Order: sequence, then C-alpha cells, then structure tokens
Amino acid sequence: MSGPGVTTQAKHTLLSVGDYEVFQLMDNHPNEFLFNIQDSAENRGLFSEQLPNRALTGNSEYPYDLPVSYLFKDNRTVIINAKNGSTAGANDGVLTMIGCHYSDMPVKAIREIIYEGERADIAQRSAKGRFFAYGIELNFGKGNNDELSVAIDIFNELAFELYYLTSSHDTSKPFTVQIEDLTTDRQLFREPTPSANILGVGQRPFVLPVTRIFSAKGTISITAVNGPASGIHTGYLVLSGANLRREDYRAT
Repeated sequence: MSGPGVTTQAKHTLLSVGDYEVFQLMDNHPNEFLFNIQDSAENRGLFSEQLPNRALTGNSEYPYDLPVSYLFKDNRTVIINAKNGSTAGANDGVLTMIGCHYSDMPVKAIREIIYEGERADIAQRSAKGRFFAYGIELNFGKGNNDELSVAIDIFNELAFELYYLTSSHDTSKPFTVQIEDLTTDRQLFREPTPSANILGVGQRPFVLPVTRIFSAKGTISITAVNGPASGIHTGYLVLSGANLRREDYRAT
C-alpha cells in the first residue's frame, strides 16, 4: 500500500490437500491498516467490517491466537480486502494465517499435536462455533471528556460468544468504557472502566476470564468517555469470539 487510504485486494486459493483450519493471525506491516478476510463460499467476512490490524494480529513473539478457530473447506479462495491507514505512508508487509491442512490424518490427532499443554483449552473451544469479530469506531472528535454512545447489532441467525476485548486506540490517551447487553439489560462492568484495564491489542488481547453470550438479533451498547487530558483521537473497539448456531449454546 503506497500511501494514506490506499485500498488493495489479495486472493489466495488454498491447496487441494484437505480443509485448512486457521489458528493464528500474524502481520509485519510497519503501520496500521484496516482489513477483512472473506471465505469465498460465505456471504460475509470474518469481521463485521474492515478492522485495524493492531487489534487482530500478532507476531512470532506475541501471536494472535484466534479464540476459536476458523475452518476453510478444501480448495476455497481466501479474499483479503485492506485499506491503508489515513496517516500511513508506504506500508508494505505480509499478513500470515497460520494453521494446518487436514489430509488423511485424523482430525483428533492433529488437534492433539497442535494443542498441547496450555493450548488445550483452545482446542475445546474450537469444537463449537466459528471465529468472528465485531468492531466499531470510537472517534473522540470533540477532544477531552467527549462522550460517545454507539451500538453493535448481532446477526439475526447467530448468537455471539465474546472471548477477547482489543482496541487500536493510542494507549497514551485513556478513556472509560461500559458495555451493555440490551437484550438482558445487563452491563459487563459494575461501572465505566478505564480502557487500560480491559482493552488489549492483537499481540496481547484482554482475555475474559469467563465468556459472555449475546443472543441472536440482540444489540450490544457501548458508552465511552474520553479522558480529561486525552485530546482528539480515534480508534476501533474490537470484540472477538465465536458465532454460535442455536444448538451450540443455551441462552441464560
């Protein structure tokens, strides 16, 4: 990507050696950009919209482990749409999806190899649902103490189980945030909570100690208040987890 706001699309057809299950997203671009990944057989991407790489990718030292995996069927085409950051210059690099092909090796055996030790919990989670991320921009355009109220609508046919909270905001510009499930009128936090306490980045996401399920057709309300000295800034709040079919969960 040669300059600010430049868009690009890349397509990659998977090898015909079995389904491909993605476990990690890595990236070495020097500057921020927005992107989405689409399975050619699906009518939507892995994210609700193009979202920042800073909130959804890692590197070899701090990999971004998908909270649940995503399975591309054999010989599918992966489509990546990207838009360079509004202030980014030349921005060259490689986005890498790390996982494994299933050929004639039993799925269970592959999972046991990949998920040894502390990764065993991810293997169990991947048994239900598929990775998905919802995101929304929080633009504190009025500067200090700016108050925002935004909403994310959950897809009609799929519930969403939340595992990670990440953000692409400048960490030197704090704000507070509250997340509410409007279907149950329940807030995730007792009171608005500092962004530094609950929002990570792709290299180190904030992992919820227990997950939270939002019902299909529900709405997630997000209220945020900019810090008294944070000034004008913008970024994305990203909620990563799994899309669930009705049979995958029991709403509580």
